[in-house]
Amino acid sequence: MDRLWVVAEPYALRSRWFPGDPTERLKLVAVEERFTPRWERARSGVTLRLYVRRGPGTASGGGSPPSPGLPASDG
Repeated sequence: MDRLWVVAEPYALRSRWFPGDPTERLKLVAVEERFTPRWERARSGVTLRLYVRRGPGTASGGGSPPSPGLPASDG
């Protein structure tokens, strides 16, 4: 899988938010280590974010913002 779509409430995708459930924390760590955000759209209290798999040798930055030049939200 090279792409991962996440549909979530906006607070769940903020970098300062950390899930209380250990299973959810593990999922978040796995996504941040293996994927990077590329596109995001927020509308009606829901955020849709596209992550793409990091290439070999790509350092994990975790929580990096979607690429500039791509729409971040509908506002």
